[in-house]
Amino acid sequence: MKRLRNLGYNEEVEYMTSFDYSDPMNELFDQDLVPFERQPAVRVARPLTDQVWSNIETKMLEHMGQVNERMLRQRRLRLEESRKGRALEVWRTFRKTLAPTLFTPTLVDILSLPDIQSLVDCPSDQEVSLEMFGRIFDYEMKNHLIEKFRVRHILELASKARATVYDSTGAAAQRKLEPSLLMHRFDIAAEEDDDDAPLFYPEFLYHACNSICRRKGFHKKDEYALWVLDHNKKLGVGREYRCCRRDMWSSEHLILHHKAQGVVRSILEACSLSSKTTVAKLDELEPRLICLKCTHGGKADGERICSVWSWRNAVSLDLNLSSNVLANL
Repeated sequence: MKRLRNLGYNEEVEYMTSFDYSDPMNELFDQDLVPFERQPAVRVARPLTDQVWSNIETKMLEHMGQVNERMLRQRRLRLEESRKGRALEVWRTFRKTLAPTLFTPTLVDILSLPDIQSLVDCPSDQEVSLEMFGRIFDYEMKNHLIEKFRVRHILELASKARATVYDSTGAAAQRKLEPSLLMHRFDIAAEEDDDDAPLFYPEFLYHACNSICRRKGFHKKDEYALWVLDHNKKLGVGREYRCCRRDMWSSEHLILHHKAQGVVRSILEACSLSSKTTVAKLDELEPRLICLKCTHGGKADGERICSVWSWRNAVSLDLNLSSNVLANL
């Protein structure tokens, strides 16, 4: 160690001696570098004479070069993660000024913005402040960042529902998803299980499964970008979704719930309502229904005792009974 310090490798020696193998950041960088104490020339227990040093000097200097390269890569990564943290801090503050029910980009969507990425990638000697990220969000909002996000993903959902969207604004396009017949479910780990609980509007827009993914347990060297996302603590989702992190919003796993559509269609017919009736309108009307299968075909006549269901509970009941026999009170 002393000889290496005399050659000007003080930082590299400090890095090696204080190396924390439990730090997740070392997982990716450990794969291509043999630790100092495991070097063949170091493991041999013998006095370090001038002759021995001349034999191992080339290998030691080569190893110091590798240590220096990894040290700089880690330092750069920590700087980039710090900048991403500032960007997310500014976005969270800005998000509080918006309506809580507004369909907005996720944290990973924000980090993927070209202007945000360009600030994160600035040279290490350049200061990147909170105000610089704030100016980007001000500019992006003037260019309708949220509107573009909403229209793009609502068009994806509308195409799945085979609904035509002619409007260019997020609010107008989103109204195409409001009809109560446009229910969705997730196809994650499900083959053709159409008995899954349906997601009504706007539940399927805000469900966590649209914006989270599983972390990988081990990353290869060419998965650097994925490794960075998986180890970003600010993208965690808490204990509810273990081994998961936030991801870009995607409707990849959302599919139409055809069976629930048939149940709601029966409810609308029983209530003499249009097929374009929205979820909000049904909630406002609050129709009460009975299951004709449970009453063996008998309708409510004021004497017969029977269970009365709200329209949402009636959908769940009918899915469990595998029948479409609902009647309005």
